[in-house]
Amino acid sequence: RSTLDRSSAASDVYKRQNQNITQITINDNQEINLKLSGLNTFIELGHNHKLENKIQNLKAFYNRAVRKNDIEKYKEVNLQFENQVVAVKK
Repeated sequence: RSTLDRSSAASDVYKRQNQNITQITINDNQEINLKLSGLNTFIELGHNHKLENKIQNLKAFYNRAVRKNDIEKYKEVNLQFENQVVAVKK
C-alpha cells in the first residue's frame, strides 16, 4: 500500500470518531491503532478491511462501557477480527 492509501484509511477513521481520537498510528504491517481522548486504552483496528463495521463495533463497546462506568478498566480493545470485540482488562 502507498502512503496515500494509508493516510486515507486513517483519515476515514478520524472523520467517523474525530471528537474522541487523539492518536492514529499505522504500523509497518498496515494495521491501524488508535488512542482515545482521556483514556489509556489501546484500540487495535487491524487492517482497513471492513473499517466501517469496526468503527460501529468500537462505538457500541465504548458507549456500553461508559454507561456501565467501567471504560477505564480496559487496557486494550482489539477489533481486528470480524464481528468480534476482544477487550482486555487492566
